[in-house]
Amino acid sequence: MPRSRMSRKRRQLGVKLEKTRKKAKVWGVLSKMVQRPRRSLPSINLARLSRITSRGEIVAIPGKVLGGGKLDHPLTVAALHFSLSAAKAIEGAGGKVLSLSELAEQRPDGREMRVIV
Repeated sequence: MPRSRMSRKRRQLGVKLEKTRKKAKVWGVLSKMVQRPRRSLPSINLARLSRITSRGEIVAIPGKVLGGGKLDHPLTVAALHFSLSAAKAIEGAGGKVLSLSELAEQRPDGREMRVIV
């Protein structure tokens, strides 16, 4: 049987999110997205986040956040990966940087958050 090329960290995250799915369906959807092949995970720049979000919003991204552009309002962003410049820019704008597992612990009901792909 062929071995999975997915990292152990991503596999464990997928299992954790799948367990949280009992409280909200959004975690089941995110679990499936996180377990997709790495080449099909979304990459989102700060400029796009700035355009499509509003102040104080909570956003979940099942991929990587890149530091292209500027963020002009505070956001709480949870993602699988962050570039160093993106994490600094989000915190510099007054926002928070979280992992998807931290967001699942804080908001198991999945309310008042958006998934951006």
